[in-house]
Amino acid sequence: MGRSSLLRGGLISSGRTRRFALRLLGGATILGLFALIGAGVVLEWFPKTGPTLLFYIFHDQVWLPVRGTVWTADFPGVLIWVVPVVGLLLAISVEFFGLWGILRRTQVKVLRFLLRGRGAGFVLSWHRAIMPFGLRAEQAETILREDRDALTSELLELDEEIASGGLSELVDRQRQIIRFGGLDQKDLGSLLETLALVGFLTQADEATPASFVRMLRQIEDDPGWRDLIEALINGVEARKVVDWSTSRLSEVSPLRLAGQTLAVAVEASRNPQPALLVWFDAWARQRMAPLGGGSSLFVAEDLITFEAWADIAETAISGPQVSAMMKNAFHGLNATRSRGEIFARRGPQAEKGAL
Repeated sequence: MGRSSLLRGGLISSGRTRRFALRLLGGATILGLFALIGAGVVLEWFPKTGPTLLFYIFHDQVWLPVRGTVWTADFPGVLIWVVPVVGLLLAISVEFFGLWGILRRTQVKVLRFLLRGRGAGFVLSWHRAIMPFGLRAEQAETILREDRDALTSELLELDEEIASGGLSELVDRQRQIIRFGGLDQKDLGSLLETLALVGFLTQADEATPASFVRMLRQIEDDPGWRDLIEALINGVEARKVVDWSTSRLSEVSPLRLAGQTLAVAVEASRNPQPALLVWFDAWARQRMAPLGGGSSLFVAEDLITFEAWADIAETAISGPQVSAMMKNAFHGLNATRSRGEIFARRGPQAEKGAL
């Protein structure tokens, strides 16, 4: 799918771009050429001999009979079908030339409506029907991933009002993404992050949705994948976290690193133990390793919202968080936390300011 198709629909894609300037130039050239020929025939600019005689023949033998039959003979009844057809052609033209994404935005809104309601099954059936031909419902997948990322960001704000309905909605989006298939490392990391959010936000008040866990276990046959799921559900001992921290993190797969980070953060929220923070100390130390030794850690950080989870773990262990009003009034309070996950709360510019 082209980048313009998604941008016109309010979505983002890293695909190819459309050359709207060339389209406009080509369209204007063709339209101007037809207008010039039409005016030349009506005003008889062209000689009625030689090749230009074809213009007059087309006008008399084709154009006039068609206009008389279709337009003049049935006017105004012809407007019943002419107006919608012309309107559709204009909308397609406007979309094609990049002037306004009428059709694409409408398509995106319809897809969002279907995916958020009972029409999701229809979209999934269409996706599975075209897959044997090497095609995918890419725009539907993009919408699902966009919704997933937005819901994850909202839930990580730790607002109880958002969490009450947003968590079940996020789980539903993830179920749909799993059913669509074609999961990449980012999708797998996001699935683990959703499971971590379920464990963190519900705590012991509500059980993890069993059907969602079953779907997660069936995605990968790798025992390591299932170990991560179990760690997020049942917790992880501080001793095991210390063992993780003493290994060379750069030799561990990014997905496993991301899952272990989530497990540590969730465990810290359940059982605050200072020993758990050695994971983030080891992370910071090995992340700065020379000769690209921390490359796996960089990738792992992109698979989840790493800064937010590091902040959750440290806040749970280091003590109650300073109120938002106090932090806004006295920014220096953010710098008192030893591991300084300032980025998670106020962005990269704040981190520079605190240093």
